[in-house]
This record gives sequence, structure tokens and C-alpha cells, in this order.
Amino acid sequence: MFYFYKIFSLQVFIKENYLNLEYRNCDIGRYATAQTFRDLTTYRSKFNETVNLLKYFFLAGSNVDQAYRIADKIQGAYIDHPGYLNGIFFRIFAIKKKIIYSNNYPRSFFFVNFKKKSNLRLNKIENSARLFLRKTDKIKSSEGIKTTLDYIKNPKKIPCMSETRIKKLGHKKYNLQNYDYIVYCHSFVDGALWYGNDGFLNLKNGLNSHCTI
Repeated sequence: MFYFYKIFSLQVFIKENYLNLEYRNCDIGRYATAQTFRDLTTYRSKFNETVNLLKYFFLAGSNVDQAYRIADKIQGAYIDHPGYLNGIFFRIFAIKKKIIYSNNYPRSFFFVNFKKKSNLRLNKIENSARLFLRKTDKIKSSEGIKTTLDYIKNPKKIPCMSETRIKKLGHKKYNLQNYDYIVYCHSFVDGALWYGNDGFLNLKNGLNSHCTI
């Protein structure tokens, strides 16, 4: 009933509304959106995009129902790729106070025991994957800034960039002091919502809203 109501009321066809859809205490619109724009067929035509939005909206709602059905039968679970539809299981199992294992950047492999009240604030994947700085870490943060700047100046120091051919943009030297912002358009658009709902469907939507290129 929820699914067909949202379709016939045309709410799912307004993408901003779609992104913010909630069902049974879970923001399914965010995960359905992430899954939709991860699917390469979405970009082939507007028809494919609409079909995928409807398909993943349905699967997202089904995941919520399934998560609630099995939550009381398990003690814990390993959840992979929780930035997409699996994030629904992360959310529901956290609400049901289960132990969740996952492997996500920047934490790598980790687990959260949601039976502990102190962990309830971590019941969304972006909160659990976040690295919280300790006082000793803050002291070292200046060293991290220096390292980051060094990587920017010498990208070959990064292992995955060591064999990458970099083409210089002519002979003109750019004075970075003349720029307020430098926008790096990453080639991947499928992970845009892993760290929370920023109000944009994907990277392209966000850039079109903020930049004139």
C-alpha cells in the first residue's frame, strides 16, 4: 500500500521527494537513490532511469520488511556495501540492537555492538564509519596536513598513482592564491550517499546545482 500510494500520488517522480522517502523508521529514498545511480543502465535513457527508480524503491521497502522479519532471529550480522540497499539492514539491525560487522573506508573492518546504549548514536552507517579524533590525534593533525599537501605536490608517492601518466596542462603556471575553490570531479558517482544524505541525487546533480563549468 505504501509503495502504490507513493507512485499514484506522484511523489516518487519528484526526485527531491524520492531522495527523502522514509518507511518504517528508515530513510529508504537515500539507499534506493544510491543503488539507482550505481546501475549503469540508469544513464542510458530517461525511461531506464524511471524504471530503476521504481525498481529500487520497491526493493528498498522489501529490504526494510525483511530486516524486521529476521532481526529477532539473529544475534549479529556482517553487512557489506552498506552505502547501497544493504544500508537498510544496517539501520534496522542497529535499531533492533544487534551486533553488526562491516568493512568500510576509512575504518576498514570494524564492528558495533548496539546493545550498548553508548553506541546508539552510531545507528547510521555514516556515523559508524566515521573516525572520531581523540585528543592525541588532534596533536598529530598538523602532521597529517603536511602529508596531504606532500601527496598533492608529489602524487607519485601514492602507490596507486605510481604508474599513472600525468599530463601537464600546458606551460602556464597557475597561482592558487587567485582561486577560492578547486572542484575535483571524481569519476565515480555511485558512492555519493555513503556518508549521509546531502540533498543531491549524485555528483552530477550536486555540481550542476553549485557550479558553472
